[in-house]
Amino acid sequence: MFRNTRKLAYALPLLGLVTIAGRFAHADPVPANPAPEKLAVIRFADLGGIENWRAVDDRTLLIEGHDNQWYKAEMMGPCTGLGFANTIGFVADPMGDVDRFSSVYVDGQRCYFRNFTKTGAPARDAKTN
Repeated sequence: MFRNTRKLAYALPLLGLVTIAGRFAHADPVPANPAPEKLAVIRFADLGGIENWRAVDDRTLLIEGHDNQWYKAEMMGPCTGLGFANTIGFVADPMGDVDRFSSVYVDGQRCYFRNFTKTGAPARDAKTN
């Protein structure tokens, strides 16, 4: 009697492992590596690649590239004075490009980008028509 009980005690955990392995064998395969996202970048920003910009608030900046494409830069944190600034300085990389690793100077404060993506043109204000 004890011999059969011992065999059963060893067989139950193995049966459970087989059942679990069977469930994973029929699961959907993991998708292949997805295509990497293309980084948004304004080429030659230091040579006139930026046509226009508009501050939405102290954390968001809309930038128009020379190809009429608009980009949205979200700051790492609040960039004091960005919403009211008349001038800002763009810090480009050594190749002169502005991307998500870039930053801007506002009133002597350097504000780093957290995110930099392509976006549509901003809506025109009724007072600027």
